[in-house]
Amino acid sequence: MVCSQRRQRNPPGSPDQPRRPKTTRRLLQRAIQPEAQKRRGNPHRQEYYQGLPRGVCQRTSLSRFHQGCHCRSPVEFPAAPTGGNRASRGEGRSSARELEEVSYYYLVASLPALVLGENPPVAPESFRFSCIGVLNESDLRDLDLILAGRADQGASEFAQSWFAADAQLRNAVARQRGTRLGVEARGYQKDHPGFSVSIEKAVTDAFAKGHPLERELTLDRTRWQLLDELTLKEPFGLPAVLAFAVKLQLATRWAQLKDEEGLKRVEDLVGKMEAQG
Repeated sequence: MVCSQRRQRNPPGSPDQPRRPKTTRRLLQRAIQPEAQKRRGNPHRQEYYQGLPRGVCQRTSLSRFHQGCHCRSPVEFPAAPTGGNRASRGEGRSSARELEEVSYYYLVASLPALVLGENPPVAPESFRFSCIGVLNESDLRDLDLILAGRADQGASEFAQSWFAADAQLRNAVARQRGTRLGVEARGYQKDHPGFSVSIEKAVTDAFAKGHPLERELTLDRTRWQLLDELTLKEPFGLPAVLAFAVKLQLATRWAQLKDEEGLKRVEDLVGKMEAQG
């Protein structure tokens, strides 16, 4: 005799109720979980920390990262703690270094874009003033040396690299002009570390220009490109700040040649260059 009575299901939570395996439950939970909740941490964290060193991203919280500031202006952070045992002093130095990196990041992010041949939106003096309180003492000294054309006395890696590149470019220019005038250029050469074939080629291409002013503009464009290459490793660090200072000088120089007094200087410069060949 077939029993037509349906089998009663055990109520939920009953000890006789069969349970799904843990892996099945986890898969179901992941399937119904919203996509935004699957992400760990703040979903905007990646946006705020983009371009910063990994150590800063991992150890600096968002509230501390944006402490009392706007994203377009440099930040003033509290000084690192002093005293204590060796571990606390080491932690304080590490924290101060990370906060310094963040300050440099904000400084570079607030700098305007520069175009060679157009009026720069900021004067070199104003830019130097904005670096006070952001750059440390050693880096501020390197900035002053670079603005004064004495990068060889700088302590940073960028200062030494820029001195070597610019010195080689100037040596190549002296050799080109000496060849045209039939003058030995050895007495005008500066010693510098390293050698770049691309710089020699760029100077040769510049002197292939017919007009002397085009040569100068091509040479400064080469300098501009060299500065960009020197900032690739640290696009938001000290190299970017120092490179901006040199670019600002170049842009200011060409902008000043547009006024009436500047045009007179251009005529004198062209006449002098044509006399030199």
